[in-house]
Amino acid sequence: MQVPADLACGSYDGPPESYRLEISDGGVVFAAADDAGRARGEATLRQLGPAAAPCRIEDRPRYGWRGFMFDVSRHFFGVEDVLRLIDLAALYKLNVLHLHLTDDQGWRFPVAKWPELTAAGAATQVGGGEGGFYSHADYARIVARATTHAITVVPEIDVPGHVNAALVAYPELGGGERPEPYTTWSSSGRSLGSRSPSSGSGTSGSRTLPSRSASTGSSTRSRSRREKRRSEVAA
Repeated sequence: MQVPADLACGSYDGPPESYRLEISDGGVVFAAADDAGRARGEATLRQLGPAAAPCRIEDRPRYGWRGFMFDVSRHFFGVEDVLRLIDLAALYKLNVLHLHLTDDQGWRFPVAKWPELTAAGAATQVGGGEGGFYSHADYARIVARATTHAITVVPEIDVPGHVNAALVAYPELGGGERPEPYTTWSSSGRSLGSRSPSSGSGTSGSRTLPSRSASTGSSTRSRSRREKRRSEVAA
């Protein structure tokens, strides 16, 4: 069934995302609790098709978060592919798109003050093929399409681990050693502010974070102080 552009949608006293449809030979009576409920009801009409038999449907979600994850960091897909996936997800009444934008294999979102993140960090993907990234205009199109279906886009920027692509662009963030691009599924083991696992502990440069060894030492000192206080109390 093609949803008419002028299909009236009344008010429905139900929980968020709920709706009611009454289909008869005379047409469709449609009501929804909110904009999301209207989107879910329109999806049901598209699923029923033009030959829908007369029926009454009252529908509401069992779960508030019904998400799907699209990993464009490891395998890059263009904007049109993302938009098509959003349209398909709407038919299943999913309401959250978890968009995995950065990982060891690629950095897919531009940051104005860090242009090499996409100039160098987005160049490849799993398997060694050509990568890519979304411009701010691309991302705005993705969010706009999701909004028409009452789908929330949750971007994942993966830090401080899984940052090999970022370190290809800015090796000083990881101690100064520029790694090779990572094109397999597993993690390279590199993090912001730490050297690669094979190069030992420690950091260099003014833009790095404290090393893990320093954090471990601090935790050890804290445990020693707590143990000392316990001994004093016991005495």
